[in-house]
Amino acid sequence: MPLRRGCLSENAGHHAVIKKRAVEMNVLADEFESSPHTLIAFYPPRPGAIQQAPGVARQMAVVDGTSSRHVATGRTIHGVFNPLDAVLAETFESRHSQGTAQEDPTIRRMEGLAYKALAMIYLADMKWRLLPRAPLVTDPLANPENGFLDPSDLTIEEAFVPYLRALSLLHRAMVDASRHWASLHPDDMSDGGSGTQSTGASLKTSVTVPAAFNGAVQWVRSKFNECLERAEMLKQLANGHELDNVGQVSVAQVLYEQALAISKVAAQRELRWIDPLDCDRAYQLAIWMLSAILESDLDSSPYVSRQTELRTDAGADQEVGPHDCTIVERFIASIVKRREALQRRLMQLQPVDV
Repeated sequence: MPLRRGCLSENAGHHAVIKKRAVEMNVLADEFESSPHTLIAFYPPRPGAIQQAPGVARQMAVVDGTSSRHVATGRTIHGVFNPLDAVLAETFESRHSQGTAQEDPTIRRMEGLAYKALAMIYLADMKWRLLPRAPLVTDPLANPENGFLDPSDLTIEEAFVPYLRALSLLHRAMVDASRHWASLHPDDMSDGGSGTQSTGASLKTSVTVPAAFNGAVQWVRSKFNECLERAEMLKQLANGHELDNVGQVSVAQVLYEQALAISKVAAQRELRWIDPLDCDRAYQLAIWMLSAILESDLDSSPYVSRQTELRTDAGADQEVGPHDCTIVERFIASIVKRREALQRRLMQLQPVDV
């Protein structure tokens, strides 16, 4: 699949830009966190939640249900059936407070960006886990012995660039949150002199913030900080050398190839009925990787290190032509269909509640 190569260019001053964005995001998230919150009520996924998730991949976000799911393996999955990431799923789907109707569309947009960023972080983490201080692998999808993801399949540059892309998506999610809140409560926001792609407005701490909205903001902030730190740490694998080949890496190409590999492994293991729940999560991961390829209209998201100053224009990297978009969309639809069949089989294996 001849996807267009990305363009990363060296440019002085970008270190200050990314640091400014990180500070703005953390300040805004702190203000949301310190404000009064509505009470949290625990609910199952809302009826119709599947239709609210973005694009073809909306079928992968959640599965409607009203009770905990128990499958043949004995694993208990509450709220969302076999989520790709339990914390993310709980934050965006299973924890809701009353009175969030106005925030719901923004939370859904943030959710889509969060899943796409998470998929790319999964990919980049393969190399990050080679660092001496990295924690032991506990996720079956991240264990190379299971064959879903293999760090030898990626160069350091091919792992580094998805971190950049993920930072762009997470920053966009925080910008959406800031703009939405400012549009609803203009009198409760002080002007921080922000530009069109900034989170620089400040929140007055007397404002009551819906718990679900604050939860989404806090997840995005936490993952942004984690992603930035891991990107810095990843450069240790370069042994002090500059990542000279970063400009030749196509995020779209890397995502496509990895999604293809992951879905093939999942299909092979599913046919032999080896860890079907892991296969289900692998299908989700592949679909969100592919969905990230189709993401467009994002702001520039610069990232720099001590050795090299790099800037990734997320929108430019993802200038995929109509023909390639069709290929990706068809690929997504085929994996969705495969996963639906797997889920039907898993549902048949559930014990009947008495």
